[in-house]
Amino acid sequence: MSFFGKNIKKIRSVKNLSQQAFANLFKIKRAGVGAWEEGRAEPKTDTMMKIAKHFGISIDALLTRDVTVNELQHFDLFQLGADEHEPSLTLLLDSAFNTIPYLTATEQAVYINEVGKREFTQALPMIQMPVNLLNADLAFEISRANMQTDYGVFSQGNVVFGKSITNTPQNLFPGHAYIVVSTSKVQLLRFVATTNETSWQSDNIHQPEVNIAITDIQAIFKTVSVMQFSNGFPQNRIDRLEEKVSILEQKNKQAHD
Repeated sequence: MSFFGKNIKKIRSVKNLSQQAFANLFKIKRAGVGAWEEGRAEPKTDTMMKIAKHFGISIDALLTRDVTVNELQHFDLFQLGADEHEPSLTLLLDSAFNTIPYLTATEQAVYINEVGKREFTQALPMIQMPVNLLNADLAFEISRANMQTDYGVFSQGNVVFGKSITNTPQNLFPGHAYIVVSTSKVQLLRFVATTNETSWQSDNIHQPEVNIAITDIQAIFKTVSVMQFSNGFPQNRIDRLEEKVSILEQKNKQAHD
């Protein structure tokens, strides 16, 4: 059985493409995309090659297995520690993997009405994660630029992983970044303080402080790791990370010799 139709549907979901938008990319009819996804037809070889090239995946992967979100997004994985502005690169050496539900920007608008519904999260695309990062419950695409800075990892389009916590001020630490799910939107913000409302701020200094009533908060996720696109990373941090990677690879090689 070919996985092609299932993979096309996953690609559209991850890339926030309608069937018509996908069809326009390759100058084909929308009905043809629907037929692929329903398993009633498969594309011509030249069309399949164009799709594989456009999304940077192999034809073999499209046809023979589930393509992962990681492959489609070409992510680097960073673990958030005490200093979120200098995250550590997590090497996936000899790691076992598990899957985390992934909320794209489009699906976040739906999620505010589906918070806590297991059937909704089970139907989401999944991102493969190393077992040592299993304290994450849900992955969110960063859909706004309010946390974007020259040296941070919270750039629009990256993916942040969150661990669900109780919606009480006692569980919030000033300066830490959280995914806040209110009754109207999903936002990535830093906690400031609690008075009659919870106060939050963005890393972008041009963004105003945000106040959210405690009664309007449906869920809060503490950020634990970030997946960042492989391109566009500041060169000075690339140099430092490459040095760290080299050291870790040497240690890993010595451990297996």
